[in-house]
Amino acid sequence: MKRADRVGCWLAVGVAAGLWASGCGPQRGTEPLPVVPSVLEANGMDVLWQTQLVLAKKTPVSPLRRTHLVRLWLCDSLLIGLGDDNWIYAVDAKTGVRRWSMPAAPKHETVQQPAVHGDKVWVVSTTTLLGLEAAAGREVSKTRLDFAASGRPAACETHVFIPNIQGYLEALAVMPDIVPWRRWMEGAVTAGPVLDNTMVYFASQGGQVIASSQSRHRTSWLYRAEGSVTADLRRTKAGLVLVASLDYSVYAFAGGGGRLVWQYHAGEPVRKAPYAQGDLVFVFTEAKGLTAVDAESGDARWILAAGQDYASADAKNAYIVSRGEDILAVSRSDGKVQFGLPLRHGTLVGENETDSGILYLATPEGQVMAAAAAKSESP
Repeated sequence: MKRADRVGCWLAVGVAAGLWASGCGPQRGTEPLPVVPSVLEANGMDVLWQTQLVLAKKTPVSPLRRTHLVRLWLCDSLLIGLGDDNWIYAVDAKTGVRRWSMPAAPKHETVQQPAVHGDKVWVVSTTTLLGLEAAAGREVSKTRLDFAASGRPAACETHVFIPNIQGYLEALAVMPDIVPWRRWMEGAVTAGPVLDNTMVYFASQGGQVIASSQSRHRTSWLYRAEGSVTADLRRTKAGLVLVASLDYSVYAFAGGGGRLVWQYHAGEPVRKAPYAQGDLVFVFTEAKGLTAVDAESGDARWILAAGQDYASADAKNAYIVSRGEDILAVSRSDGKVQFGLPLRHGTLVGENETDSGILYLATPEGQVMAAAAAKSESP
């Protein structure tokens, strides 16, 4: 089958798959797409699906007002968009079927990237923790916070862990008979925590990096960086905890015991979270752009000065948002640019930290699409 035919086939399957969902499946709109499909095809990529979110909302007060997407997040199996009115829109990341939408918070509040655990989606705004069913978006709990949430949450079976601007990590219990807890830090907490099977790892603007039991506050280890930590923490598949600091360093800790496995010196403050993909850790800084660091040794392998942010990666290429806000396909082995994908102005990119290589893109008007390198055809 020719690639052009295959693209059309994918779109037809996507539309058909959504018909059972009361018309909420992938639908092609009239708005321009984030990237032209023919450009994808020319560079060996396929459109997996595309859909048009219904964003327009008219009221007697604002009959001409139209909502726009301002953020796009890949949250486990859901692709979640955030509107400038603080509505959230959930799409099945595999099929493009539109799942549900709902208001997450009043417009004046900040909505953080949702945390997903099991069949629940946890949405944190400045003042509220909202628990939703992942499949249908039905509200299952709503908790008014007595603190100001200031960063991306993380969730496990028993707790949702939320940064507090006043200098605490808050562990809110979400199961009956489970005790909540909090840990005071030296400085505001704005970095999102990360979890493994039993521990939660978090850091503060005071430079503290702490590992604690998830079930109750019991510090396993503590490390003091020489500068503030403001970027979200990450983990590699090998279990290393990655911490970016304004002291010019990215630290990699062995999660269980807290041993410092390596420390990469960036030569300037590291304000963005690192991204771990296979044998590489992608570090972004203002002056250098992107530095690909060996995930085992912490040694720099190559530099891409045009690199601004991470989009996705597969076995062959990393897909990087350039300073010109295009997508660059960069060879993982040597950092050479293979091709570029011009994006429509204002395109939102969902960071995909899996190894699928799928690009998730959306326009402010609500055109959402997924694309990936075409699979080689069997002879």
